[in-house]
Amino acid sequence: MIAMGIKNYPSLIGEVARILKPGGFLQMQEWDFFVVNVEKNIVGAESWFGRWCAALRRGLAFRSASVGAAESLDAMIEAQGPFESVQQQNVWMPIGPCFPRDTADGMRLNLVGEFMRENVKAFIKGGRTLIVGSGMSVEDYNTLAFHATKEVQDVSLPMYLRLNCVTARKQY
Repeated sequence: MIAMGIKNYPSLIGEVARILKPGGFLQMQEWDFFVVNVEKNIVGAESWFGRWCAALRRGLAFRSASVGAAESLDAMIEAQGPFESVQQQNVWMPIGPCFPRDTADGMRLNLVGEFMRENVKAFIKGGRTLIVGSGMSVEDYNTLAFHATKEVQDVSLPMYLRLNCVTARKQY
């Protein structure tokens, strides 16, 4: 099952600022659910998994979740609380083992890619209720999920998802 998503990030960040001790660290991470290629260009409707992610974003928006939070998480933290040293970093998570196996870095990224691929497949399976509940027919979802799952199995199609990671420290 996929969670409904956070509906009000500013309130969440404000509450964290309220309860966090001075000098304490905040770390938030959020996916943007845009599939990208090796050059980090968004892969859109030409990708089944890209279409699935678009359907997921629509489903989350249908339920008033903060779909665009990954894009502005650092700005929201700066605006909502007494935080300093706000740092943002994109972590590009590979989907599948698509790296050369002759280096330690390639082997490590392939391991991450294999775990991500399995997570993505479970996520596709778990997204059915959310996406169908926002207006897609069961038949269309089953077709989309089948092809998206098949696509993420294909190691010749290197794809990534971006995880936006933001850290900050509450001021003393």
